[in-house]
Amino acid sequence: MTIEELCVKYHWLKIGDDGVLEMYLDHHALSTFRQCEAAFELSIMANIKGKHKSWNLEFGIMFHRMVEIFYILKKEDRFELTSWIQFAAHLWDAYKMDEQFSEHKMYRTLGGLLGFMAMLGQYANHFAAEMDRLRVIGIEITFGKNKEVPLGDFSVTQDWDSPEASMNKAWVRCYLTGRIDFLMDSGSAIGPLDHKTTAFIRDNPANSYDPQDGMTGYIYASQRIIKDKFPELLSTRKVDRIWMNFAQIAPEADAMKRFRRIPIYKTEYQLEEYRKRQLRTFHKIYDLLILGEKPDWNTSICNNFFHSECQYRNLHRQNTASSMLQILNSDFVVGEEWNPETLKD
Repeated sequence: MTIEELCVKYHWLKIGDDGVLEMYLDHHALSTFRQCEAAFELSIMANIKGKHKSWNLEFGIMFHRMVEIFYILKKEDRFELTSWIQFAAHLWDAYKMDEQFSEHKMYRTLGGLLGFMAMLGQYANHFAAEMDRLRVIGIEITFGKNKEVPLGDFSVTQDWDSPEASMNKAWVRCYLTGRIDFLMDSGSAIGPLDHKTTAFIRDNPANSYDPQDGMTGYIYASQRIIKDKFPELLSTRKVDRIWMNFAQIAPEADAMKRFRRIPIYKTEYQLEEYRKRQLRTFHKIYDLLILGEKPDWNTSICNNFFHSECQYRNLHRQNTASSMLQILNSDFVVGEEWNPETLKD
């Protein structure tokens, strides 16, 4: 394929007005590539998705949706607990949680719909008291092809037009894309707020996310957006942290034990190292896509891909090309392309 054809095929590639190739990728795509290039090829490049729903994904989306509504209504001073909980029951049915996951161990740990409603009630009571100390200033802030978060560029020697041009040096510009669910203001600092659900909260749950490029990337993006859009805030606010709201799925009478908010801080050095790491990943993806390099298959994470079995594990276990094709046809579909700028919960 030519560069122009690839830019048509992949929404995260485009040629800039000055003729420079531009790449736009988010943390999910970048981290998938670093985990396993073969998974990146299937998931991000070919949009091949498993037919079977994931409890972690479905429950995470549903919980996030309820939290988003909570903060919107609180921000607008029209939150009402009963109607919010009733909507949770409607959402639970819409996602067919009983039908799909009644035998899942996390469903049983939570206690089904009644357990979910109790969890949300505790969440609202626990975090409502902190709204004055951590104020919402923005919800659902997307960044991407408007070039809000540039990471830099790298040079390549590429035959773009003809054999005679094979020694020409070209540049590739790279941009981080994504979505900040909540941007918060503590009075002394501005930063994103993220939510993580876990079966049980033990010790310091933030240790699982520090260091982690996803959390660091949110801070990096927030800092860049604030610098460009609201530079006056930097005279009174730091942009050096992310607040993590952890929620335990297992019932717990004491909300102080079930929910915990922990900040993770990043220095300018850490943010710069993050930027350079992402550029190196962009360069490797360029080699895979543009130069036709074969993707590596990281077999060490087949049974632990982001804390779960890789969705392509059974596909890659097949011992013939024909059996792989049979599994592809029976267990997978070609889904919508991954695009955080247009992602809907």
